[in-house]
Amino acid sequence: YKFFVKNNSIVGVETNKGKIDCEYVVLATGMWSRQIGEKMNVSIPLYPNEHFYVITEPMKDLPKNLPVLRDYNNCIYLKEDAGKMLVGIFEPNAKPAFKNTGVVPDDFSFGELPDDFDHFEPYLQKSFHRLPMLENAGIRKFFSGPESFTPDTQYLLGETPEIKKLFTCCGFNSIGIASSGGAGRVTAEWMINGHINEDLFSLDIKRFQKFHSSKKFIMERVTETLGDLYGMHWPFKQHQTSRNQIVLPYQEELKKLGACFGASGGFERPMWYALKGEKADYNYSFGYQNWYPSA
Repeated sequence: YKFFVKNNSIVGVETNKGKIDCEYVVLATGMWSRQIGEKMNVSIPLYPNEHFYVITEPMKDLPKNLPVLRDYNNCIYLKEDAGKMLVGIFEPNAKPAFKNTGVVPDDFSFGELPDDFDHFEPYLQKSFHRLPMLENAGIRKFFSGPESFTPDTQYLLGETPEIKKLFTCCGFNSIGIASSGGAGRVTAEWMINGHINEDLFSLDIKRFQKFHSSKKFIMERVTETLGDLYGMHWPFKQHQTSRNQIVLPYQEELKKLGACFGASGGFERPMWYALKGEKADYNYSFGYQNWYPSA
């Protein structure tokens, strides 16, 4: 494949079916999007993790109308699957896929990754407590496959800042099928009208900078954001991974003054200052925050 750009605007693509002249291109290529963008010097910050689930042997008299069960505290989900049970996880400290190369093979569609039962087993044990019938069930299939995530577990939509009329529609963090109708509609409206009709700024790809798609940043960050799907969504929560990307020259001096740092637009900046004797760390809450006395 090849993209054709003229006057900093997309004008066509070349595929195995030949060249196609066009006014717009929508990059909806899932976990390959970062690599495709990289070839055009376009930053698309996503990267795949290894996603795990098991399918049991057939279970007698298992109702087919069981609801999907999500146990957020134990990072597991369970659902009936053709007379069997499926147990999957969205865990903290996830594993980046293709870690040795940092490259998703072009021909990896519907491929599988090597098993890592040691990584999965603690969560499987927790599923026995939630659904005791699983403890005596055999395992028919252990699955590990790649699934891409973004730095903040939000979609990547909109026109890229590097090339005009090149739009992204990717980075759906495991809910792409459920999101596809709405994402397709707003992408079409965005191209037709030249702007968005709803408040979708939190999904606009322009919220990121170049370094967000670097392997150094994104391969570490996605180990945290996968777990954020089932983690507590605290207000004012700061990520712990891939920090200190851009720091102030006097950061250490500010720390000595009691600064609690957070990341904003890629910069480490003081978010608040601890009072004397208090620790300069977030203590997350849905009530008054621990920085409220400082404010």
